[in-house]
Amino acid sequence: MASMSRRIALTAPALITLPTLTFASPRHDGEGPDAELIQLCAAYTKAIDKYNADGGHLDCEVDPLWHAVELLEAQLAGLAATTSAGLIAKASVARRLARKPDGSENYCTSMTGDWPEQVILDLLAMAKRGQA
Repeated sequence: MASMSRRIALTAPALITLPTLTFASPRHDGEGPDAELIQLCAAYTKAIDKYNADGGHLDCEVDPLWHAVELLEAQLAGLAATTSAGLIAKASVARRLARKPDGSENYCTSMTGDWPEQVILDLLAMAKRGQA
């Protein structure tokens, strides 16, 4: 059996062409199709940080900071990213939710809910439309 030469072994990975995704420069100027999504994601992240800074009470039903988080969650429900900026905003929320106090990240659904899934589904929808 013939073996692969060292040169071929080193260059073979370069011969494999994988599809690449390119994104237009994200818009963060409050305009564009995902402006509302981007603003709500930023507000949601701030609300979570404020809630956690206050101690993240276990009695969240009576905590006004938690009510602010829930209100923003309801406003975000069903909003799909249609631009790279919107996708980045949603991915940033997923990453923030995954961040643990020690700085490590845990992307299990008990930490992040369905945010990582939303990012993946939005990305695939954008690719199908030819936007990614």
